[in-house]
Amino acid sequence: MRRITKIIIHCSATATDRDIGAEEIRRWHLKRGWSDNSYHAVICRSGLVEAGCPAARASAHVREHNTGSLGIGAMTT
Repeated sequence: MRRITKIIIHCSATATDRDIGAEEIRRWHLKRGWSDNSYHAVICRSGLVEAGCPAARASAHVREHNTGSLGIGAMTT
């Protein structure tokens, strides 16, 4: 396992009638040419937590802070 020193929470302005999940975000990010979902976990509007990119791998969730961090996407209004 890689050394984690930060957890970064990303809050997304999500419409109240949309419950976006990890697979939908993965499709968006793959379409942009990224290798996977850029979040390690996604907190859906329903409160369900879904796995994104494996925690053992650095993702592309915040420039210059991906090494040593976990990215969590929270679908909020």
